[in-house]
Amino acid sequence: MVKKESIDLRSTPLNRGSIMTLAIPITSDIPSKIKKMCNGNVFSNEHAFISELIQNSQRAKATRMDFTVSYDTVIITDNGHGCNDPASITTFDLSQWESTEEGFGMGIWSILAIPNLKTASFRSKNWILTVDINSLYTTPIATMATAEPIKGFQVTLHGEFDVFGMEFKIEQVGKHIEFPIYYNDIGIQQTPLLSTVISDFTIDIKNELFSGRIGIHKPHVNFNTVYVYYEKREVTCEYMAGITGVIELKPGAVNLREPDRTQITYDSKYRDFKLVLRSHIRDLYKSFLKTASQEEIANNVDGIGEFLHPEEYLKYLYYSIDNILTDSKILALPTPTQPTHISIPETVSHPFPDIPDIPETLNKHDSILFKEALKKNRYLFWADTTQLSSKEDKIALARYYGIAVYISPNKLYNKIFTNRNIPNIDDLHEFIEIENSIKNQELKTNKEHIYLTKTIKPITSLFKLDQNQIRIANLSTKVYFKYEGKRNRGKTIESDAITDGTLIYIDRKYLNLKRFNLQNESYDIHDLKALIATSPAIAHELAHLLYKTTDNTIEHYKYQSYIHEIICSQCIS
Repeated sequence: MVKKESIDLRSTPLNRGSIMTLAIPITSDIPSKIKKMCNGNVFSNEHAFISELIQNSQRAKATRMDFTVSYDTVIITDNGHGCNDPASITTFDLSQWESTEEGFGMGIWSILAIPNLKTASFRSKNWILTVDINSLYTTPIATMATAEPIKGFQVTLHGEFDVFGMEFKIEQVGKHIEFPIYYNDIGIQQTPLLSTVISDFTIDIKNELFSGRIGIHKPHVNFNTVYVYYEKREVTCEYMAGITGVIELKPGAVNLREPDRTQITYDSKYRDFKLVLRSHIRDLYKSFLKTASQEEIANNVDGIGEFLHPEEYLKYLYYSIDNILTDSKILALPTPTQPTHISIPETVSHPFPDIPDIPETLNKHDSILFKEALKKNRYLFWADTTQLSSKEDKIALARYYGIAVYISPNKLYNKIFTNRNIPNIDDLHEFIEIENSIKNQELKTNKEHIYLTKTIKPITSLFKLDQNQIRIANLSTKVYFKYEGKRNRGKTIESDAITDGTLIYIDRKYLNLKRFNLQNESYDIHDLKALIATSPAIAHELAHLLYKTTDNTIEHYKYQSYIHEIICSQCIS
């Protein structure tokens, strides 16, 4: 034991004319170190000694190792080179192994983490070293004696042992070691590390830092984990989206935390290690995509999206025509809610069918390359498949404007849309510009006068509108899509009617009053026919005027249906 000396520099006189130096010994408090090990503050667990002794046997070039275990005695023997100098045991941080430059001599003292350990003896060559564990707290001394020469190295422990926990640890650590290990004369089943990777698609890797095998993980079979080993002992595991695997570190690849080296130090070496590993995973996914089916790609969207750039996987994606909303696909309406000032019946019928279900898997025969689909339509919006129920209004409005809406099946498509600056349906109004043209409001014919003053009077009276709130004009609407600072040529939409929030304008061409024999006399069948023919357009604009709804939204359809029902029941019947 090294005696500590206390030096008070404040009481030491200083020579102002010269520099005075003091020799201060650097000491090590061995009893304190031993106490910390015995209290479990140094090694990871009470069975850490099993890994340490197996590693020592590996470095001693052993070809066999035996664990003989009972409740009060444990004997560990190997047939390696043995230990020439007992000082290698009694000196902390000293390693005699020629196979490594790492200072792991302290590892053998992991036995101190065993609760209720009483004595330990170490035997090799022609010597035996014995330690009374209880005396180490006060007198850290071992006794040595000569003994019959033996080959290899032997450790004998006396105390009280967790036999079942020890057996489990020996099997866990020993199964990947390349020489046979026996537990109470029964051989531990050997399992090559690479065979533990369960995957239908793997690659073997080898570089200056590590070697191993990684693969695409199988759903419900294994986790997104790559297990990292050093000298056949697991030291850590890395979470990697969609990946399973094992790798073995080479000496010096990373810095391992002493004394038992079960954790990696997160420093620049570790960052370099992660970069190299990610590079191999990228190669794995690139190879996987070349032969993967659309279903297999869909099952691995997280990993592909994590490690590859959207342009790297775009060419492998197919896109079902069912994922593109066309004019024939109109959104289903929900149950109407109560408005503020008109009573709506509990049920309102409507002619709008449901959107077809998006298929779970994409059939190439019914699909096109997604890359080609994007080329054909520059002006489009996209919506995630999970957004359909909450974005129905905006999706329907975009379709009404004649702009394609792509329903993204998964995250991979989401990233492609985002990477290419294609707007999400949430941003619809930021990219749409609407121009309404209202011309020739003056009446052209006597029939137009009759229509406005007599034919639609039941509607204006029912909804308390002024006679001049409904007018006739030549209408047109143009919708522009603004994209990357430019706007397209626009699409002209036929407008049956338009409201500016105060007035309703009915398109002269839509009315086509020539087909009706409207007269100045009393209300007759001809007025009724004209009212029936034009009531859908009027109901559409009344929904805008009365409820301030937006075109082609669920809310608008709801009120339009109700208003038209009222017109049919109270004005036409």
